[in-house]
Amino acid sequence: MGLSLTASVIGGLFSTVVLALSAPLLASIAIKFGPREFFAISVFGIIVVVRVAGRSTVKGLMAAGMGVWLTTWGIDELNGAERYLFGSYNLYEGLPFVSVLVGVFAISELLLNAQRKTDPPVFDKASLAASFPSFKVLKDLRATLARSSIVGTVIGILPGEGAAIGAFFGYAEAKRKSKHPELFGTGIPEGVVAPEAANNATVGGALIPTLTLGVPGSPAAAILLGALLIQGLAPGPRLFSEAPDLMYAIFVGLFLINIVLIFVGLFTIRMAARIIMIPLHIIVPTVMLLCLVGVYSVKNDLFGVWVLIAVGVFGYILRKLNFAVAPFTIGFVLGPILERSFRQSYLLADGTLIGFFESWIAVIIYVALFLSIAGGPIMAVARKRMGKVEDQ
Repeated sequence: MGLSLTASVIGGLFSTVVLALSAPLLASIAIKFGPREFFAISVFGIIVVVRVAGRSTVKGLMAAGMGVWLTTWGIDELNGAERYLFGSYNLYEGLPFVSVLVGVFAISELLLNAQRKTDPPVFDKASLAASFPSFKVLKDLRATLARSSIVGTVIGILPGEGAAIGAFFGYAEAKRKSKHPELFGTGIPEGVVAPEAANNATVGGALIPTLTLGVPGSPAAAILLGALLIQGLAPGPRLFSEAPDLMYAIFVGLFLINIVLIFVGLFTIRMAARIIMIPLHIIVPTVMLLCLVGVYSVKNDLFGVWVLIAVGVFGYILRKLNFAVAPFTIGFVLGPILERSFRQSYLLADGTLIGFFESWIAVIIYVALFLSIAGGPIMAVARKRMGKVEDQ
């Protein structure tokens, strides 16, 4: 528990420093972003999420496609055409952003939990103790901590990724670099700190594209994006010039949060861990009530509540059919940007494909996408051929 807490703090502080140093610079670059660049970054985000969703690529693409399709409901912002209104004026502005995200994540998860056995788990209470690891232990783990912090920050920057993906990548990389990979899964310190540092490092990393481009770096950042929009703030390069005090308040706040986490973590570990002892028949209705009240409070409108329930049931069905909800969510988040930038790029390109590649920034993004897809197989083939050459 102590290693886990310490690694989380280190990963969080690292990504916060990267955010504070790089976000203003990236914001100045983001000013140069036009339709071609936004289309490229949207495609990159959706494809990468589909690849790392951990399930069928076809199902991932289908889920992402459904998410993008749902964003087309409402009045077309470019020509004013009515699309999928079904006779309801509530759909003029499309499906409520917060209702869809909370529904597909929270409500679907609650429905799944409602099916599970409600007996509380039994565990050794003595295992809940936490203390800081010694300096010598941290020194021995410095390579793993540094590697996982970097991996988590990079994963967070990629549009649509999240803490879970960062944790898996951090753990896999630590296991690959370890001299004793067979011990992973037995409580080895490297296996504990690697995912913890990576998953917390994604937080600061995810805010980089969210604040500079208005493209969420994770599902949680997507919800933050919605919260900023509700307050009349449009994340993007102009946000740094229009509300610099807010930006630096976020940087300082993230830094202080990670410092406070040290003390809060040590104080609450025992108590927080006991939450898993609460029966599900208490947790499920409580969280359900909070979701309903929270969504209703956004516009004081029952329409958002009905959308929340409908999307929650839809997300539940997706999960039961073994679809990943992350591609669906990112498709819904990036859908408006994807459609708008595609149509604008198509007009700028006069209907030609080559026009989509007339921006050097877009070309770099497409090359990065190609390397993320084909890099692994290409390296595997190269190693195989080098092995044959050495054998000869």
